[in-house]
Amino acid sequence: MSDRLVGMEVGCSALVPALAESWPVSGDGLIYTFMLRRGVKWQSNAAFKPVREFNADDVVLTFNRMADKALPYHGVDSAYPEFQEPRSARKGEAEVAMLGGIWNYPDPSQLLLA
Repeated sequence: MSDRLVGMEVGCSALVPALAESWPVSGDGLIYTFMLRRGVKWQSNAAFKPVREFNADDVVLTFNRMADKALPYHGVDSAYPEFQEPRSARKGEAEVAMLGGIWNYPDPSQLLLA
């Protein structure tokens, strides 16, 4: 199963916590700090036995994997067309800001996007 950093409240567009418990925004609106939920366990099966809990490394890997075709797991989500090509390549739109942002994570429970 997969989960999102934030979700949307049913019936409206209000953001609600998911893997991120909160996401304070800097005063200038340029930096988002996602405070990640602690204690999230990975799903285990016969082929995958996780050795640690979810952290910022996993979020960065996920976004990098969607954006960088050179990474070995780039095509894993190929069933979802939005992950096959950057939006700008598909529809002539501006690059997705989140994929083009600069990620920083001062500790495993915080993720900054600038």
